[in-house]
Amino acid sequence: MIKLTPSQEKLIHYLEALVRHEEVGRLAGLRRGVNKPPGLAPEAYSQVVPFLESDRLGWVEEVAYLVAVLFAMWHQGRGPRLVPMSGDLGRSFRDLASETGSESVEKRFVGLLKSRPAALPHRLRHAVGLLKTNDVPVNWRKLILDLQNWSHPDRFIQRRWARSFWAASSAASPGETTE
Repeated sequence: MIKLTPSQEKLIHYLEALVRHEEVGRLAGLRRGVNKPPGLAPEAYSQVVPFLESDRLGWVEEVAYLVAVLFAMWHQGRGPRLVPMSGDLGRSFRDLASETGSESVEKRFVGLLKSRPAALPHRLRHAVGLLKTNDVPVNWRKLILDLQNWSHPDRFIQRRWARSFWAASSAASPGETTE
């Protein structure tokens, strides 16, 4: 089982503390990076850089910025409440599809699964925005781990997300729909 590095775990604890202590200014500073490429929001530097391992930059650094920004975006306006979530983003999207009954959720999810690393931040911003709007929680620890492995040649993250999303409907026969 892959685990968070100590630095990643500290980053998630830091982000959760911002919510618990209602550090709205710091969270707003992170959210300013929403429409910028990961790592290009100066307001986020002081909050993310302390949690970066200097020998593991590149994509791992981008993931740290991206998850911090998405975390702040999802928690905007929620107060000091943290919502625990088990499972991965595929499970979050399955919950969203069940809650909304919208066919477009599956289309968005498939687009996310097909994303190359360069397009992933943009698509994730929209995905997390959709989850936030519908009050569907995200497992941030799992997301940071999954994103750091996004480009693995086996695409094991995308396959796992797909299993999580379609698992509930897999018992249906062809042509049969699930509730």
